[in-house]
Amino acid sequence: MSKDEALELALDALESCDQVYGSEGSYQYFSQSMVDKAITAIKQARSAPVQEPIGEVRNGEAYFYNGMYTNKTDVPDGTKLYTTPPAHSDLGLG
Repeated sequence: MSKDEALELALDALESCDQVYGSEGSYQYFSQSMVDKAITAIKQARSAPVQEPIGEVRNGEAYFYNGMYTNKTDVPDGTKLYTTPPAHSDLGLG
């Protein structure tokens, strides 16, 4: 799970919180299942290794941060290059 997805779950859990006023005073309520899911997601996202790019595509060429480059690329300019592709959820595909 990406950090953005974990943050979205946390925001949903916080938005489930509310306060109700009655004759006996006020009390707060929240969705325990949403809070539990948010806690789990945050812990997973925090423990996930962060992958750093090793290069990027500029002007139709792949430039690597170690100084090497190649013009054998068919991906758009600005694309970050990694040793392993990011998870699908980071690409907005999953």
